[in-house]
Order: sequence, then structure tokens, then C-alpha cells
Amino acid sequence: MSLDRVFLSLFCFFALSLARSTKIGSEAGVRLNGNGASFFPFRTGSSFRHPAASPAKRMASLLSTKSNKARVGTAMAPPVNNAVVVGAGPAGLATAISLADRGWDVTILEQRKSANAREVTKSYVYSVDARGQAFLNRYNLTSALVEKGVSGNNFTLTVVGTDGSLAPRKPPVLDPNRPPSYWIAREPFLQILRDAIEERPNAKIIYNTRLADLEVLPSDEGNEGNPSMIVTGIEMKSEPEIKEYLADLVVGADGINSGVRSACRKLSGDDEGFTPQLLPSPSSGLRYKILRIPSRFPLDKTGNARASPEMAYAISSPVKARKKKGRLGLLPVGMNDEFRTANVIQPKDHEIWNMKEGPEVKSWLEKTFPQLPVGEIFTEKEIETFAKQRGGEFPSPQFVPRLQCSDSKANVVLVGDAIHAFPPDIGQGVNAALEDVVAFEDALDKITAQESREPSVHTSEMISKTLSTYQEERAPDVKGVAYIAQNGFPYQYSQSVWGKRLWFVNFILRTFILSKLFPSVFDPNVFILVQNNKLRYSEIWTRAQRTTARMKVLGSILAVALGTFWLRAFLFAGAV
Repeated sequence: MSLDRVFLSLFCFFALSLARSTKIGSEAGVRLNGNGASFFPFRTGSSFRHPAASPAKRMASLLSTKSNKARVGTAMAPPVNNAVVVGAGPAGLATAISLADRGWDVTILEQRKSANAREVTKSYVYSVDARGQAFLNRYNLTSALVEKGVSGNNFTLTVVGTDGSLAPRKPPVLDPNRPPSYWIAREPFLQILRDAIEERPNAKIIYNTRLADLEVLPSDEGNEGNPSMIVTGIEMKSEPEIKEYLADLVVGADGINSGVRSACRKLSGDDEGFTPQLLPSPSSGLRYKILRIPSRFPLDKTGNARASPEMAYAISSPVKARKKKGRLGLLPVGMNDEFRTANVIQPKDHEIWNMKEGPEVKSWLEKTFPQLPVGEIFTEKEIETFAKQRGGEFPSPQFVPRLQCSDSKANVVLVGDAIHAFPPDIGQGVNAALEDVVAFEDALDKITAQESREPSVHTSEMISKTLSTYQEERAPDVKGVAYIAQNGFPYQYSQSVWGKRLWFVNFILRTFILSKLFPSVFDPNVFILVQNNKLRYSEIWTRAQRTTARMKVLGSILAVALGTFWLRAFLFAGAV
């Protein structure tokens, strides 16, 4: 079996889904106003002014409105906490569900114009494994995942050869007793979470709104017992509308270029704690674009063979030149999904990124994949969209040391890509995000139980303790998953042939030789270990480092032994 085919088999077995948020923009900045700490992500040339009233007066005005009176509490009704979640991706929606079920009033701010707005650079497929399912199980959402997704134990990868031949392959199952992962497109998965939000009257999503400001009421303003923060959002209409929200807690689930994280950095003064720590990776910097095609597209020009939505496909190309070659990867989608996505992933200097017009892209597709009926699979509109879109870029594996901010009366927690981001090499983006939420809600429940309070009533001190507990429990895993992503399976794309071969030798040595001969001494590659949801990310990385150190010792011993043997042979030959 060729090296490429081995890698292809590994690719189809492991959960490889694009789990990366797109960039917000390089123009983001921070301003401070005179009424207290205030964060404002803005774009060059735009303007924004708060109402003239001070934060304290605006807080009093907001508390006096009918919708906010319940948050103060009366003799007839106890007070409730309220949270503002920035970002309606998996991490944001999951956190909102968790808080709503604990009695909080939750407002989710989302930049997308609507729930159905297409995200061109995020139309990818998730692989939700047992880590992610741990959250879904708590809220009886796993059945919806099973219904809409495709079991990782059942799907088949079909390689479409350059001559149009079809070679289906069944990926191996490492542990049949382990819960299967489920492939599911991003949009159906988000819909599962949005449906859960709609069932909770104390949670709502406000679309077409971006974060404009996060203000903390100064401690001398006499707001004891009231929410300590005002979050300002701008609803992006023809005439932008400013809206303000009270917050006992702000959740930053707004992606790799998190504006909320920037606010934490400014509020706390801890630049190092909230600055992402970048790790080099061979897959960092690769660019990608996504083509949307029918889920049952024709596999050859005769029209006799059609794709099955529940199968994965790898479409090969006869073109071998590094800057011209291509490969299309299609992951499984649900049987009822009308469309699926084909990923184009190439280095920055590939010729595809210089094509800005639809006809150029169509010509490239026809030359690169001559076995496909390109005109029947890709519509002119889709090709034109592909040509015009900027696409995305794989980030460096990264993490931030601090996951929360409880400084200056601000209670802010970060989840998802805001605290860890990496290329899709290990398929853990969505799973790590959902695990963040589980860790946060466990911390919240722990502090609530210790304080013997009703779940819906949390003082600022309790929230601060919750954030500290979350920091202590989750930070090692946030760091661990970034290092796992750096070392897991970075050579699965169009990269260095020698780098791929060296990685593969290391993979075979760890997984199929040393860990089999000496299982108590050596562990398999992290790519294998991460499939075991019983192991924490931090534990996996610790075990990987231990195996590396022992391999170095073993290598040194073998080198000395071989050197000694060679020296003795040389001396013996000289004596003779």
C-alpha cells in the first residue's frame, strides 16, 4: 500500500473537520472612556458615541424598565441573574443553554444577519465525539445528533481515481465499545442547539448585532446587588441602532479574534494572560475555500454512479505539479441534507488563490479533475462565489493562559476558539468547545452547592469564585489540546513529502511497535490517544511528552550499543 493511501485511510478514520472561526479584521482596536473601563472594537473610519449619561445613570434607567425589574427582585419575586453571550456558534449556544437551565436570563448577540444566513467560510462538517456528546447528553440532545448525523462507525470512504474508478474503503474501528462519533454539517448542528434555545423562554438570540462596548460600573457608584456591567451592541441596520444590555456575566464565545478577550486584556491589564500563545505547525497558514455541491452529485461523466450523502469521498487528480495539483475532500452529511461541501486546501502559493473570476476556476476544475462532469456538479453561481470569496486560513495551534476575567467588578468567561484554536488536523474543535462549557457549568454547580444558594441567584462573589474554579480546572486542558493539535496529524495536506514520511515513521514507531511491545512504558501517537474520551487533554499531552523522553533515552542506548559494536568490530578487524 502506498504512503498516500495509508494517509488517506488515516484521514477518513479520524475526525477531521474545519473548526475554525474566520478573522474579524485587522482594524479592531480598543478605546477607554472617562466613565470607567470600556471596550470598543471598531473599524477605521467608523464612529460611535455613547449616550451622554454616565454608566451609573444608564444602569439605573435600564433597571427601571419593565423587562429588567425582575432582575432587581421584589417581595413577590426573587432576583435573577442575567448573562450576555457574544457569539452564537456551538460554544456560545451551549453556554446559553447551560445558564438558561440554571435560571439565568440569557441574551446572545450574533453578527450573522439571520439564523439561515450562509457562512461561506464556515460551511464545514463537524465530527462530534464522546467529548462533545457529554454536553449533549446532559440536555437530551444526543438523539437529535444521531438522527441528523452519520455514525463514524458506519460510513465508508470512496476514493475516486483519476480514471473514474471507485474504491470504497471501510475505516477500522479502534474500540467498538467506545461511543461512536457522528459526522454532521455545521448548520444542522447549530440548528439542534438553536431549537434548544427556542424551548427556553429565558434565552434569546439577537442577530445582525456586533459587540460595540463593554463597560464596568465604577465601584464607587453604589450599584451593590445590581448587574455590574453594561454591554452595548450595534444592530447593523441601514441606520445602525445602539442597544444596551445589563450583565452579571459576559461570555466570550466570539472566536479566534475574540473582541471579548481583548476587553479582558484591557480591563485586567494582563496582556500576557490574554494574548494567544502560538505554536508552530506544518499545517498553519494553509488556505482553504469551500465549494457547495449537491449531496448526491454524479461521480462520473456517464451519470451512472452518484454519491451517497453518508459516504466520504476523496477525489484524486492526475496533475502532479505542486502549485497546480488538487484534491477534493468531502465528508459525510445526513441523508436529508440537500447540499454538501467540498474542501479545497492548498499552500498559499498555489495558483488557485490567484483566480478571481469564475471561468478561471471552472477551467482549473476541469483540468484538475477530468474524470468529473464539472458542469453538472458545480453551478456557475457557486463557482463565481468560490472565486470571489476570500476563503480562510488555518491558524497556528494556540491557547491563552487566562480563561476568565474577574477584575474591576467585571465577570467575564471565555470559551471555544476564544481560548484555543488550531487547524482541523485532529477534529477536536467543536468537542473541545463543548467540553469548555461542561467544565464551566461544573464549576458553577460546585460553587452554588458550596454556598447553598438557589441556582438562579448568584452574587458577584459567587460568579468570581466560579470563574476562578473554571480557570483552575480547565486551563491545563486548554493548553494540552493546543499541543496535541500541533503534533497530532499535521502532514495530511499538500505539504512536504519528507516531512510526511518522517511523521509517519514516528507514528508507526509509537503506535504499532513500541506501545505494542512495551504498553506500560510507551504510549501511541496523540492522534490515537485523543480518541479516548476518558483521557483529559492535559493527561494525553503529559503521556506524549513522557513517551518522547523515553524514546530519546532508548535511542541514546541503541546509539551507544551500535557504536560500541562497530568499534569492537573495527578493532577486531584491525587486530586480525
